[in-house]
Amino acid sequence: MKKSFEKLSKELQGLVYLTLAYTCFALLNVFSKQLYALEISPLVITFYRSFFCIVLVAPFAGFMLFKSHKFNFAKINIYKGVVDFLSIPAWVMAVSNMNIPEAVGLTYITPILTGVLAIIFLKDKMSADKWVVSMIGLIGAYIILKPDFDNFNYYAIYALITCLLWATGGIITKNLSGRQHPVLVVFFTNIVIVSLAFPFFLTDSHILSQREILICLCMSATAAGGYLFLTHAYRSTKISNLLPYDYLRLIMATIISYLFLGQVIDGTTILGSALIFGGSIYLARSQAKENKNTKSRS
Repeated sequence: MKKSFEKLSKELQGLVYLTLAYTCFALLNVFSKQLYALEISPLVITFYRSFFCIVLVAPFAGFMLFKSHKFNFAKINIYKGVVDFLSIPAWVMAVSNMNIPEAVGLTYITPILTGVLAIIFLKDKMSADKWVVSMIGLIGAYIILKPDFDNFNYYAIYALITCLLWATGGIITKNLSGRQHPVLVVFFTNIVIVSLAFPFFLTDSHILSQREILICLCMSATAAGGYLFLTHAYRSTKISNLLPYDYLRLIMATIISYLFLGQVIDGTTILGSALIFGGSIYLARSQAKENKNTKSRS
């Protein structure tokens, strides 16, 4: 089966990994929502998710560190850990109190926020078309949030905060991708998260039942698996080749949410997500073309 998979084109391999990653992330949302429904606080959920993730990844990380004889923990791992520590409970609050496809639809604004942050921190230039795309993205987010605001869900603010944190984490991850193996990134990041969440764990009197431990293990496994599959997807082919398939994130979230929770997607979420997604694709391709022209001139 492995040989048959290797015979596939690199783009198709990347698409398979991408689908697996988004399936893991969709399941992760369900597990997080289940734990929150059991009245476990988001910060304690964050601790358990990262703790069990360390337990699952530790054997592989330990083997890599032993083989390389080098403990390459960097200061930037701390920065990523802090950002992820803030984003996880915010996202738990969002998916636990919103329709999951609606929350996932809002996350399509993350690449646009990344572009804005790149201007602020990396001194990237913002062309006119990028400003237009950013405005389209904001319109799409507004539509998802319900245009009349009669049914506005204030927990959507948590989803928007998560997008901002993910955008920040994306910039940090760019500096980590060439330094560490994805397994070590997951391992070190979760060590930082557990350290930050530990005080909240100590103040919590809730003792996990066997069922809750199983949910935590599943949550951690899907979190780690999603990140690793996503990394393999990006290693298989260019990110620009996978961007047109990013709609799979919303599709998998919709399917899993319907199967496990009976949640359905509405028309405004589809319309708003399509606007944001289309703008993100245009922005990414425009940036790729700009980078290619810059290299050809140099």
